[in-house]
Amino acid sequence: MADGSLPPHHHTCATCGASVDDTRAADAAMLQRMAEMILEVGEVARGRVVEVPAEHPAVGLTLARLSRSLRLTLALKRRVLDEQASFAETQKAKAAAEARELARTAAFQRELLEGAKENKTEAIAIAKTMAVEDLREKGVDVEGIDQESLFAELNERLDDDSDLEALIDYTLVDLVTLLCTKLGVPFDPASVRHNDDTLRHDWLDDLPEPPPEPPKHKSWA
Repeated sequence: MADGSLPPHHHTCATCGASVDDTRAADAAMLQRMAEMILEVGEVARGRVVEVPAEHPAVGLTLARLSRSLRLTLALKRRVLDEQASFAETQKAKAAAEARELARTAAFQRELLEGAKENKTEAIAIAKTMAVEDLREKGVDVEGIDQESLFAELNERLDDDSDLEALIDYTLVDLVTLLCTKLGVPFDPASVRHNDDTLRHDWLDDLPEPPPEPPKHKSWA
């Protein structure tokens, strides 16, 4: 929930469809009323002894029975309350376990997305380098090329994270292969033994580090 508390769990009776919490509350209220009624009858019986002393033995038996009923009722009430407390603890533990599992799942998903973003960033850098090298081998003066315009579409992809979930299952070699095909740049995955680390070593390790992001202030724009 928004305030960080655990969401309530409602369980339903399979027979009547009532909430288990509501049923337990009703049971406790009924037992409380029974106890009050037993006490009320006891008061009436005591008054009867005063009015008709000859009925003392019968009233005494009635009071003994009422006392036993009251003890049983109070014992049942304590049992219901104990069951309520146990049920609440069980539900609290279950909700906490579910919350922990959701947190683990969310953390794992974040790791996957971060890995996909890193792969995507590296694949774009490698593909751009391969494209420039391909042009150089074809005799093009790459120093005079406006690389910002040449790779405008790839640069836009760097800032677009909407495709990260779709890229989770792709390796770095896969992404470079796809980008090179789109750019018309020859690349044989077998040349790096289909290995991401080899591809990084051959094409990424010697690249200069990109400049840091400028501060988010108009004077640095």
